[in-house]
Amino acid sequence: MGKKRVDNALEVVCRIVPYNGSDPCLTVEDETTLVAIAPETTKKQGVRPESRTFKFSHVFDETDDQRKIFDRSAMDLMENILQGKNSLLFTYGVTGGGKTYTMTGNTKAVGILPRCLDVLFNSIKNNAEKFIFQTNGRNGYVIANQMEATLARKAAERGKIDYSTEISNGRQVDGRQVSGFSDDYTGAVFVSYVEVYNNYVYDLLDDSIGTPIARDTRVDIANSVYVDGVSEFEVETADEALELLARGDQRRRISDTLLNKSSSRSHSVFTIRLVQAPFESDLADYPTTDQRQLVVSQLSLVDLAGSERAKRTRNTGAKLAEAGQINNSLLTLRQCFEKLRYNQRRRGKENLQVVPYRNSKLTTLFKNFFEGTGKVRMILCMNPRPDDYQENLSVLEFGEESRAICTRVGENVIANLASTRPPVPKRFFLRWNQEADRNDNSSQMSIFPSGEQMPPEAGDNEEMSAHFSRLRNWAEQRQNLQASLLQNMKESAVLFEPKLRAALCLLDYRNYELEELKIQKLEDESALARVQAQLKQANRELLSLRGRLKIYEEEDARAITAEEQQRLKNKSEHEKLKETQRALRKINEVCESTTRSPSVAQLKSTFNQMATSTKQIASPVRRARDETEKGGAGFYDPRYQRRSKSAPRMLVHQPLNRIPTGNILRAKVPPNAMTTTAPQTNALKKSTDYVLTHQMVDKVGNISTSIVKGHVIPTAGGGSAVCFENVEKLTHEKLTNRANGN
Repeated sequence: MGKKRVDNALEVVCRIVPYNGSDPCLTVEDETTLVAIAPETTKKQGVRPESRTFKFSHVFDETDDQRKIFDRSAMDLMENILQGKNSLLFTYGVTGGGKTYTMTGNTKAVGILPRCLDVLFNSIKNNAEKFIFQTNGRNGYVIANQMEATLARKAAERGKIDYSTEISNGRQVDGRQVSGFSDDYTGAVFVSYVEVYNNYVYDLLDDSIGTPIARDTRVDIANSVYVDGVSEFEVETADEALELLARGDQRRRISDTLLNKSSSRSHSVFTIRLVQAPFESDLADYPTTDQRQLVVSQLSLVDLAGSERAKRTRNTGAKLAEAGQINNSLLTLRQCFEKLRYNQRRRGKENLQVVPYRNSKLTTLFKNFFEGTGKVRMILCMNPRPDDYQENLSVLEFGEESRAICTRVGENVIANLASTRPPVPKRFFLRWNQEADRNDNSSQMSIFPSGEQMPPEAGDNEEMSAHFSRLRNWAEQRQNLQASLLQNMKESAVLFEPKLRAALCLLDYRNYELEELKIQKLEDESALARVQAQLKQANRELLSLRGRLKIYEEEDARAITAEEQQRLKNKSEHEKLKETQRALRKINEVCESTTRSPSVAQLKSTFNQMATSTKQIASPVRRARDETEKGGAGFYDPRYQRRSKSAPRMLVHQPLNRIPTGNILRAKVPPNAMTTTAPQTNALKKSTDYVLTHQMVDKVGNISTSIVKGHVIPTAGGGSAVCFENVEKLTHEKLTNRANGN
């Protein structure tokens, strides 16, 4: 295990969330360029600000899915953690920019964090049993012996609690793996989850009952910052880690604001640590007890709370205080970056500035990475809605300036250990040797020479003595032969047995791989058959949709044709109306000429009436309003009257048989009024007003007389028409009827 130092720049990538509007303030020009377009509302003195261009390491558009984001942003970080290197990945942006979705996602579109766990566990070849690696409470780990690890596992099994969450049930699983894990090492994964709320650090996995306790930050013997007393859990699967994440999310501060229904009110830090140690030997299944050979690498995934303006969120009280603390911590982060850039430009000179890490708990936790213990990457999460334009500009400027930061990074590197093991996995090699040792049973040789029988029964001493003499000679010869054979076997074993065992182990591993490939082939063929069936079903649905689409397109075409015909018809009617109006204007000009005659005046009155009815078809409300503006019912309009030199004359139309009422009140008519029971055309032409008398008698004998009044108007054909305006009523009621209650 050794140290390697390299220069590493802070990498910034940008992601834009989908936007359904027609006026986005952010557009993707290419894979590295983002353009900020000022909306119409940002005009100053009628001038719209010019568009601005920003450069990043990579820019994702709205069509890039969660997998592509992970491949570009975090896949190489998984190789780093397997190789013993540290990494920091954090999301940054305004509230509502999709930071939490990018980091965690959902069950159908998992984010960066669940994919990191899946790929990590897929790539670890030698998982150590639980409690072999144990925390020492000071940001370090120790290797327990087998007895201690066994006792710890039994104690943990008695108090084990099963946590079931939605994030680990039916979620999308990433089955890929990366290279970088050394097969000569065994490893274990530890996770922790904290939040920075109001500039205090809280342990989200602390199960203690009561008010959450703020944790202090401390520095270990390696000058690394850590959270004192934080809960670290050893996990064996990605689902187990995600269950812990869900438990922590239930305690995380989230609130509803005007801009975001589930706004994070704190910064969260989910830390994944991989602890590795080499095996004691090729044939050992337990790590070495030498603590100096421990390799600890970590990946910190940070979901920063979004910056927000009180003017837009309209927060008050506790929410306003939370927003202030969030903005202060993000401001401190910017100040740290500015100091780092300044010191970088003046590298090797005096008067360097102090980086204000301690001004915020958030930057205190990041201090290790910025001072040279890991790779740093930032994801800008942007929302292109026009209302976020000013905040987006600030975030983009900060992200573009952060790319200039280059830190001196020290990385732990996994040592390459010398091994006599053939090129097969460690686990397979151990199992093969165990089976080979069990099957290596040496054959038992006969204790008697060839053709020799059991000694005879007692009684024949001479024969027995000769028999034992032959056995003694044979035993001495056999002993000498066995010693020679054993020596030759030992010499041969030293020379050939390791090579033979290695060759046989490699051959068995190739056969094992072949069987695995056959099984995988069958699974792939079955999966291919399912996919082909789904493809056929999709093709049938596609054909059906195409048929329905064709019908809808034909209906739309007919509707468009009908709409076009109606538009042309309306246009034609409009042209006709314009022609009629032009003709009316010409007639009005003739009527207003100096050579005016009574007949022309009559025509002018008629044409004015026609023009008025052509321009607008008045509704009852409009007619009522016009009558109100003109003075109500009975308003006298001289356009509809005769322009004769004589005084107005009234034609009184009386009923043929008038009912005598004997009342005092009677209708008053002018002295020159003409009274008739059957009006003639000539009489109407000579009159300006018309009065109709109508009488009715009810069941009890009460008489009501209605006098309908109107004006006489000439018609275009030379006749006359009556325009009724109001009605006057005279009633005659007997007192006897009222006394009877009628």
